[in-house]
Amino acid sequence: MPDPWVIMPVVAHRTYTDAAIASCLAQTVPCRVLVINQGVDTPFRRALESKAEWQQATLKQVSSNPEVYEFADPSGGTARLEITRR
Repeated sequence: MPDPWVIMPVVAHRTYTDAAIASCLAQTVPCRVLVINQGVDTPFRRALESKAEWQQATLKQVSSNPEVYEFADPSGGTARLEITRR
């Protein structure tokens, strides 16, 4: 069974983001963390990227209503993300 994904939108506050990522990775079940940059400043983005096992997943929008994306990492893992806006 592939490792589950944790999807984490990030806007600001580096300390909380670092703690949240560390918490995800410290769980007893191995997981992958997808950090979605929603406008963090450049120094914060660079700090996040420096911790990444790989820099960016291949992301493809497959539907606009609902908003659905598919992504894959270099090792072949894939996932779908559906966004419902209210």
